[in-house]
Amino acid sequence: MGGTVLRKDLENLAYHNWYDAPATTKEECSQTLRELLLGHAQAVMFSILRKNDEALANEAVNHVMLNLDSFKGEAQFTSWAHRVLMSVMYDQRRLDRKRKEVSMDVPGFDLPSDDSIESRDLLMTVKKLLTPEDYTVFQHIVILGENHDEASSELRIPKSTITRMWARIKGTLQHEFAQ
Repeated sequence: MGGTVLRKDLENLAYHNWYDAPATTKEECSQTLRELLLGHAQAVMFSILRKNDEALANEAVNHVMLNLDSFKGEAQFTSWAHRVLMSVMYDQRRLDRKRKEVSMDVPGFDLPSDDSIESRDLLMTVKKLLTPEDYTVFQHIVILGENHDEASSELRIPKSTITRMWARIKGTLQHEFAQ
């Protein structure tokens, strides 16, 4: 418990030092704050995702750093930063689950988790295979991570139609990628 309180105090102090720092020392204060937040991000990531991913932890910290101006001071800085970190990690967990579901449902089809050329090429291939309507449903379910109810609500299409379209999409992808 004492370590947690000390870490929170250090993060709050680092934020206030960064906030009050003159432009000449802002970068140094920013680096200290970033290092403290990185340790916190790694702990949050392990508790939510049960993995250590330095790139994701850095991405979460970058998200906090880029949004520092939106911190209004209505709560402690650490509470605000923790919520931002949790949001990034929950988004990642949702994406991981959706990608896992798709790759398990469609043998041979595995959507990369990055924005690489390979990922874009795969999406272009999928877009060519599917009708525009099916590709829109694919985007909502696979890329945005929505379930059938959410996709139905967003697209204003009955859930039964989404379910039927999803079955057709999976069949098309299985036919193409299982070979």
